[in-house]
Amino acid sequence: MRALLLAAAALLPGCKNLLGEVDKVECEIDRDCFDGEMCDARNRCVVGARDAEPPARDMAPADAEPLIDADAALPDAAADAAPADAAPVDAGPDDAPYPESLCFAGFAEGVFQSMSPGRTHVPRAFCTAYGAGWTEEDAEGRTVLRVLPDPGGEAVELPPGVRVAARGPLVAAPVVHPNHGFVNVARVDLRDGSAEFVAPRATRQSEPVLGEDVVGFVEQDDTDKGVVVFAYGDGRAIRCGVADRAQWGLALDDDGAAWFERRPGSRRATLVLSPGLDCANDRLELAVPGTVAAEARVHVADGRRLWLERSAEGVPRVMVVALETLGAGARPVGVGGVEVNPVDLAAGGHWLAIVSYSPRRHVLDLFDLDTERHVGALNRGNALAPTITARYVVWADQQIDAPWKVLYAPHRD
Repeated sequence: MRALLLAAAALLPGCKNLLGEVDKVECEIDRDCFDGEMCDARNRCVVGARDAEPPARDMAPADAEPLIDADAALPDAAADAAPADAAPVDAGPDDAPYPESLCFAGFAEGVFQSMSPGRTHVPRAFCTAYGAGWTEEDAEGRTVLRVLPDPGGEAVELPPGVRVAARGPLVAAPVVHPNHGFVNVARVDLRDGSAEFVAPRATRQSEPVLGEDVVGFVEQDDTDKGVVVFAYGDGRAIRCGVADRAQWGLALDDDGAAWFERRPGSRRATLVLSPGLDCANDRLELAVPGTVAAEARVHVADGRRLWLERSAEGVPRVMVVALETLGAGARPVGVGGVEVNPVDLAAGGHWLAIVSYSPRRHVLDLFDLDTERHVGALNRGNALAPTITARYVVWADQQIDAPWKVLYAPHRD
């Protein structure tokens, strides 16, 4: 198999407390500890059987093996789930490798890939009808994007810290241009491994997203200010820059595009919506209630726009605005009474996956956006980098003293 090579910076796991520090709290409940550990009276995670406790989340019993039945849906999925003959977003023709986007059907016990021991890179994965991919750190310390089935083609090296977007047969990723040395977004076709730069310029491009015959990304201008760009298959490139505003966090789906804007020196961001991608004449601005970080992203899910922000009191929360009721503004997402401390999220269809910080690890919970109900807790180890595909929830998971794994759980769409 050939690999697309990344030079991505390794993402280290979340905060870990040293076992020898007696004044630090490792846990508050057993749920904060790794599988096989319990929270003792000193708020320390120790090896041992867990005492029974009221379930804060609808999680699998401690002795459940495997954690996820790879051939079944998540527990208590929404009653109004899509019918069996509904085509997923990334469904392809019958001759596609995974025509129903069931990329992981041949992998047992919910484990897609296991990383090599001793590597610190947190893997990210994707799945469409045309391929499944994941990142891993190779023996030389490079991060490698591997794809199944292998499309062939030359290996492509990518710069540090990039994200890869996938839709149908296409993958988009920032690549160092061989002529001018700047990072530009390239589009790779999984059907034959062919690749091309979508809008090559002597500027840095990042945050790629894929739509129907369009690739969106954020381009840094001469003042290092982000500008949203849409590049079409016919060679057109539309730039959405606004004077004295930085743009970032781009998202794109069939309902249009969304991104953040902020004036220099301002702490408040604006959410910009552009249904037709004609950003000069087709844009709507909504005030973001809280504070949005520079690395935050807009997420899209069935007529909704979601993002992670901090309230005026500094509390992290997931916000949502529905495109059909924009006049109502943004509001915090309902989480069915489950206590969350969000640090990352993924959205798709009517599903929302939230990664929450706890003193010992990151916990991954799945919610139904239609009913705002908690569906289940997914991970046993430290969860990061979630993704929601047409058929699965996918994430990186690490047990204590174990390498990272790419885990998945099917949902009922």
